[in-house]
Amino acid sequence: MGYEIKRFWYNNGGGEYDNKTFRHVLVARGTTYEPCHPYAHHESGVAESMIRTITEKAQAIIIDSQAPVQF
Repeated sequence: MGYEIKRFWYNNGGGEYDNKTFRHVLVARGTTYEPCHPYAHHESGVAESMIRTITEKAQAIIIDSQAPVQF
């Protein structure tokens, strides 16, 4: 589609995006990277909302399938 990522926001939770290799790729492509403040869900509201939606759908599917309780 030809879109470029101008700014990459990530949360500080797991560190999956906080490494030198990934930051080098972003800088090479002209993308700025900004970590969100810990526990500041309002800064990544769209992502948090989508994660919640996907999680709730997955839970509904598991319940509907009558899978064992451990799932």
